[in-house]
Amino acid sequence: MADFNQIFNDIKNQLGPLAEANLKDFASQGKQDAEAFLEQSRADLQQWVQQLANKEIDAAEFRWLVESQKAAAAMTALRAANAGQVRIDNFRDSVINVVVSTAVSALGKT
Repeated sequence: MADFNQIFNDIKNQLGPLAEANLKDFASQGKQDAEAFLEQSRADLQQWVQQLANKEIDAAEFRWLVESQKAAAAMTALRAANAGQVRIDNFRDSVINVVVSTAVSALGKT
C-alpha cells in the first residue's frame, strides 16, 4: 500500500493552490478551513485508504465515505470572512474531490 502519510501530505500540498484558484481574496481562510477538515478527518481517512488498498471497498465507496464528511467541513474561517455560501460550498466540494482523486490515484484504483 502507498504510505498514508505521503497521500495525506500530497492532499495538504494541493490545498493552498486550490484555495488560491477558487477563492482568491479568501484563499488564506480557505486553506485554514481545508487543513482543519483534513486533520479532523485524518483517522477516518486513514482507515478508508487502508480499506481501499485492501480492496475491502472500491473507489465509489471510498468517494461516498469521504463525501459523507461534508458536514464536518464547517469552513468557519470562510464563513467569518463572509466568503459567500456558494463559494464556500464549491470550495468544500473541491477539497473533497482532491482527497478522493489523490488517494485513488496513489493506490492505482479507478
